[in-house]
Amino acid sequence: MKFCFLLVSILILNISCGQQDHSNSKDLIPYRKGDLYGYSNRNKEIIIPVKYTKAALFNKYGIAEVAIGGPNEFNRKYGYINKKGEEIIPIGKYESIGSFEDSVTWFETKINDTLRYGVVNIYGKEIVKPQYDKAPMFDNGFAIVTKFYFSTSKIKTEKSGVINKKGEIIIPIEYAGFSNFVNGIAVVKQFGSNKFGLMNIKGEVKVPFHFDGMNHPFFPFSLKEENISSGLIPVKSGDQGKWGYIDFKGKTVVPFQFDWVFYYKNGYSLVMLNKKWGVTDINGQLIIPLEYESIGNFSSNLFSAKKQGKCGVINSSNEIVIPFKYDEIGNSINGLTQVGIYTAIDDPTMHYGFIDLTGKEVISLVYDHVDQHKNGIIVVRKDELSGVIDKEGKKIISLVYENIDVFKNGLVKVQKNGLYGCVDKTGKEVIPPMYSELALIVDGEYIIATNNNKTGLIDKSNKVIIPFKYDMIMPVDEIKGTELKGIFGVVNFGNNLDNIDYIDIDGQSYFED
Repeated sequence: MKFCFLLVSILILNISCGQQDHSNSKDLIPYRKGDLYGYSNRNKEIIIPVKYTKAALFNKYGIAEVAIGGPNEFNRKYGYINKKGEEIIPIGKYESIGSFEDSVTWFETKINDTLRYGVVNIYGKEIVKPQYDKAPMFDNGFAIVTKFYFSTSKIKTEKSGVINKKGEIIIPIEYAGFSNFVNGIAVVKQFGSNKFGLMNIKGEVKVPFHFDGMNHPFFPFSLKEENISSGLIPVKSGDQGKWGYIDFKGKTVVPFQFDWVFYYKNGYSLVMLNKKWGVTDINGQLIIPLEYESIGNFSSNLFSAKKQGKCGVINSSNEIVIPFKYDEIGNSINGLTQVGIYTAIDDPTMHYGFIDLTGKEVISLVYDHVDQHKNGIIVVRKDELSGVIDKEGKKIISLVYENIDVFKNGLVKVQKNGLYGCVDKTGKEVIPPMYSELALIVDGEYIIATNNNKTGLIDKSNKVIIPFKYDMIMPVDEIKGTELKGIFGVVNFGNNLDNIDYIDIDGQSYFED
């Protein structure tokens, strides 16, 4: 509910900012007078009276969280208003309220001195009375709900079920746990037996509760579409205590014979038995024997592997593609593979370079660190200095910088003498290293910069757009579904740390002290 921390934590977003036409805008922007907030339009005309101690941005549903009382978030009362200033959720009605991600959200209130959660919609109607012990988080119209139960010995147990946006219980609250639903299917743990099975969103059991493990040995309740795209799901058999695979009808496809398994990717899965790794195909056939110390997906039918302490690459027929002579091997990007080798047996220093898929050394193993990017740029480091080379090993940016970070929009962030600037892809220094910090607004033309402990906004030619007078600047476009273009949140630490003021791209402020 407290959006200040969310705003601070997501400084860099996919945001497009530009000059704004203020004259006809119907945007409402939080406007501060002294210690109180209201809302104004872009012409700074007050539309909603200044009377709140906190005023958040309006979300995609046209409502905004506001608060009264208290100097900070912990002793305020919260509610939601619409763009007419009407209280949709009365201020102080609930102890706390969630953000509206799916037209509904949770609220928290006290029932007999115990906090309980319910659900309210964007019109302020309670669709679920406060009765749950955890906040229901909605995803694609459904939420898992939980209730606590205490035995005579005061041991707490939890039971969970699923509700829809109408508050209707569609899966009874009688299970020990649910994953998220992917393609209408979730991993479910049965209460009492602690066995796992599969269930659809209607509550129909698609695979019976027969298994001691399912989906992932460590993360059974985190399901992703990419993990189950093969139509197979990892399960652990209670009889043998081993892992195998079933399909979504419960049929065993790969027998239960492994100590560890991964999801299928490109028709193959990595498996382990007795601390040795191999690869199975989609039919469960072991196409790469269990003889490697480690193994990893390299490309569609190639695998990086480690044997007798050395790394190389094999194909799906277990043929050696890159010899086992390296101490470290990375992923292949643009046909180049990062490899590393120790300089001597008694020397822990690793030197890095690149080879192609034939094993030919393309870039000599002379660097202390390499970082390859998909756009073809390779950041390299040697003797505590960094530079940039291309995929042929040609130097684009000389190794004269303390640190390098590849920005988008053709800029490379560099550090020299402890300060930051920018270099373009040709190696030309377009922004001198003169700032204590730089943060690019992705897909935009502007950069948030800090100079002499104050923050402002510059463009890619180092022209100052917003003067350096703020302690922090944050783009707010698209935060929590907001569609407020060209507006920035600003913080001055001398003021209330829990509140954020606003300015536009022209530097016009929406506050007055």
